Amino acid sequence: EYPPDMTASSRFGNKSFRSWEARLQQQAEHLQRDLLPAERHDAAPELAAYLVAAFGNATRIDYGSGHELSFVMWLLCLCKIGFLEPSDSVAIVLTIFRLYIQLCQQLQRTYKLEPAGSHGVWGLDDFQFLPFYFGSAQFIGSESTPAVSLDQGFIDREGDEYLYLQGIRFIGEVKRGPFFEHSRQLYDISGVPRWEKVNQGLGKMYKAEVLGKFPCGNQIGAAFWENIIQEHGIDADGKFVGHNSNQIERANVYFTEATNKRYVPRVVAVDLEPGVLNSIRESKYGRLFRPESMVSANNGAGNNWAKGFYTEGAELLDSVLDIIRHDVENCDLLSGFQLCHSIGGGTGSGMGSLMLQKIREEYPDRMVSTFTVMPSQSSEAVIEPYNSVLSIHHLIENSDMTFCLDNDALTRICLDSLKIKSPVHRDLNSLVAKVMSGVTTSLRFPGQLNADMRKLAVNMVPFPRLHFLLSGIAPLTGVQAMSYRNITVPDLCQQMYGAQNMLVNTDPRHGRYLTCATMFRGKVSLKECEDTISSYTAKNQSSFVEWIPNSTQIAVCDVPPVDMDIAATFLGNNTAIQETFCRFGEQFSKIFKRKAFIHWFTDEGMDEMEFTEAESNINDLINEYKQYQDAGVEDEEYAAYDEGGYEGEAGGGDDMH
Repeated sequence: EYPPDMTASSRFGNKSFRSWEARLQQQAEHLQRDLLPAERHDAAPELAAYLVAAFGNATRIDYGSGHELSFVMWLLCLCKIGFLEPSDSVAIVLTIFRLYIQLCQQLQRTYKLEPAGSHGVWGLDDFQFLPFYFGSAQFIGSESTPAVSLDQGFIDREGDEYLYLQGIRFIGEVKRGPFFEHSRQLYDISGVPRWEKVNQGLGKMYKAEVLGKFPCGNQIGAAFWENIIQEHGIDADGKFVGHNSNQIERANVYFTEATNKRYVPRVVAVDLEPGVLNSIRESKYGRLFRPESMVSANNGAGNNWAKGFYTEGAELLDSVLDIIRHDVENCDLLSGFQLCHSIGGGTGSGMGSLMLQKIREEYPDRMVSTFTVMPSQSSEAVIEPYNSVLSIHHLIENSDMTFCLDNDALTRICLDSLKIKSPVHRDLNSLVAKVMSGVTTSLRFPGQLNADMRKLAVNMVPFPRLHFLLSGIAPLTGVQAMSYRNITVPDLCQQMYGAQNMLVNTDPRHGRYLTCATMFRGKVSLKECEDTISSYTAKNQSSFVEWIPNSTQIAVCDVPPVDMDIAATFLGNNTAIQETFCRFGEQFSKIFKRKAFIHWFTDEGMDEMEFTEAESNINDLINEYKQYQDAGVEDEEYAAYDEGGYEGEAGGGDDMH
């Protein structure tokens, strides 16, 4: 009914697909009602949404594993309402799902749908993933090995029977050139000896690459704002409803007071896809955010640093900088900037690096701190090491303080300390929000002993490149156990320094603290806090470098967090963070040595030399951490004289901040 527009000149994305998708959207709910019994018609609207999303994006005219997942969700919903039975499982995959894949492939041929994301980095054949996962299971128990996927005669004979071979055959129809060049992952899989091993590996890969990919930076940013909105006694309409004048005294640090005494968050939320920002707008506090402060594109970064830095992110940059300039001009005294991002994906890593660079260029004398979610140790993403190392390269040069976090550590805390049996991303984001609110407490509330961003950085960063900080919070106790405990300052101190409570998967016992900072909140005695910290450092002298005396900074604020009497936030500049960078560096070297996946980056205009520079920079950073971890007092004295006396050392200090 909707033939392709033959006047279209682009290689991908025939606009006639939009007409096809509009027709589907118009009839989707009616199709569900025809399918379902009358007593299940109430499920039709939700089912229709999944079905429409299953065939591609009409705005971008693309298709990828996310759309494929929408169809799986549609099938799961049919199972959930009892329309499909467990006994139908084989038919669901080999009949219904097979027909769906055939229809999608026909749409891709007809309308030239573009591969979603980064042109197929995550989809095994640029579009689909599950046919290979389900298809590998179909082969289990047969006499054939994965090598048959390269046997054209076998594919011709058995292609209609096996999903895996059907996927390989489709690749042969739409791609040109040697198979090992255009489909490297599938070519490598053909060398695995058993289908069982292939199925297990694809299952892990699907979990990491598709199910495990969640937008991060804006989500933790939203959790932070929700947290401090409550701490400042502001309701969902922006009105102050608190009972303590301290709550609102310094609200102008993070909020702008609009007409009718309505408080508006001073924030710029940026994403290369609109989905997360739309969900924030529709949330409980979504009406507080200025519409123009939420900037998004439609194309996404496809988990590709270069897309975020050079192409998609660069196109959005000017509009983002205009909003930042507007907010800066309305500030009485600009202290600095905070950036929330993840460095495993494309937007947070690539566009995050670009924004850091531009902010540093425009505001070189302002503080820049980042809350950076590092890739987890358990992550199996393919090009995450590239994204991570390229981002760290920019963080080294353009950030004053980087607060390191990762999902493995957050999940461990939820399971072991908070006793949450099945933690979800909201639980993880809540932990990050508490750290962020703890770090910014001294900016937002008056206290007995306070610190601002610059004072914190001056005390925490002894050398300009070594500004990657561990973070922790206390108390961390399950809800049920809380009523049986009376939390004291020594309890907070013991938890803060505990390796199991760090929000990044690094054991501080493997390194030494250069500096620390502790922020206590609530009705606590300043003297008790100082005595407790002093006692701890005296008992654990080997954990601290001896050549920086009095290396722990203490801040105390009278305003406790919501639903708590006392709490504490911990920051540590510990040389053990090098373990995280070593892991990134090793993973990076393995794939860069073979120049694997480099073309996805160079196709966006990136120079291969940038990879070499980033790798060299992170290796230098690791060596610097090792140097200062092993250095003693006398070593430093001799090193200073060797470099030309203390004048040279002092000169270096001038460049620090």
